[in-house]
Amino acid sequence: MNKKVLAGMLVALPSAMMGQTALDAFSISQTDMRGSARFMSMGGAFTALGGDISTLNQNPGGIGVYRSSDITATLDVTFKSGKFNAGAGSQSWNHTGVACNNFGYIGTVNLGSNSVMPFFNWGVSYSRAASFDRRYRGSLGSINTSLSNFVADNTNRTFVNNGGIPPQQMQFVQGSDYNPYWDDYNGNPYAPWLSTLMYTAGAINPLTANSSTYNGLYDYQKSSGLASVEVEEKGYVDEYAIDFGGNISNTVFWGIGFGITDVEFRSRSYYSESINNAMVPGSAYDGGFVTGTADYTLANYKHIWGSGFNFKAGVILKPVNEFRIGVAVHTPTYYNLSYEGSGQLGYLYDSSEYAEPVSGTAVTDDGYMREFDWKCRTPWRFMVGAAGVIG
Repeated sequence: MNKKVLAGMLVALPSAMMGQTALDAFSISQTDMRGSARFMSMGGAFTALGGDISTLNQNPGGIGVYRSSDITATLDVTFKSGKFNAGAGSQSWNHTGVACNNFGYIGTVNLGSNSVMPFFNWGVSYSRAASFDRRYRGSLGSINTSLSNFVADNTNRTFVNNGGIPPQQMQFVQGSDYNPYWDDYNGNPYAPWLSTLMYTAGAINPLTANSSTYNGLYDYQKSSGLASVEVEEKGYVDEYAIDFGGNISNTVFWGIGFGITDVEFRSRSYYSESINNAMVPGSAYDGGFVTGTADYTLANYKHIWGSGFNFKAGVILKPVNEFRIGVAVHTPTYYNLSYEGSGQLGYLYDSSEYAEPVSGTAVTDDGYMREFDWKCRTPWRFMVGAAGVIG
């Protein structure tokens, strides 16, 4: 398979997955380096310092360093750039965003004559832990294969013991409740949604009417074609933190925190191919193929949203004024999430054997949005840091 085409497919397909994936879990578990101006200027190296609003999301022990109340807000200007490189050249996307991605309040309680714990502090903050906003697109130039051939190959070997998927399993049955995107077929496993979508649109075709072996649109002996891809993503992970802490004899600073997270993610992706001398469906659409031209666009939509919670605890030790050690632990964030998504494939086939071009749009779930709820747990996080203080 041509490496440039494969790269384009891999770019487009993650946004096309019709369900929660390891990629989804990975995306929402990652955080950007965001916080106060002081926190970002030090590259987030605050585990052993404290005294900054950003420590509420990193090492809660840092709240114990405060000796007076504080209110903080940070204006964030973000410059983003994306570049797509392929055989047909490169295309770029630039975006500038302005937002207040971090603000909060720290309250201190002076315990007066209590020399063991002179201060007890509390704080609340909002921060944008991650931003998913990005967009990229490009043309892949001359292609030596097709996504439809890739899907056909997978369809041919979906059932290891019984070969490929029978055509009947990927068809809607009139007058029946059978839905190939949801239901099994005579006790067989579900057919992959992408196989069913491409079969419905004639992008993969059985060799004969009842054959379980399929061809894609690209004829390796004589086809040629072009491809393009476009992906747009929007969303965020926001965290609201509530922390409590204090210090013991101005030597041990401690803190515990509770975080509530809010997730919103939307993506749209488009992958298109235009193929000459393609193996388009036979005019009777009952298996087989004829030579013609094929143009199709695979479009996918995904929306994930929900909320989660986590706990944090940390300490900062100051054995001497010039040296500090910080340790923090974050529990997993436990998410309750909802998903909705759909895919569609618009196509246009033409051949000298057709009376007129054939066009249409195939939609997953026969036009209905797929929806379900799922749970996700991010990894544990442990942080250890050391800092030296001069002056």
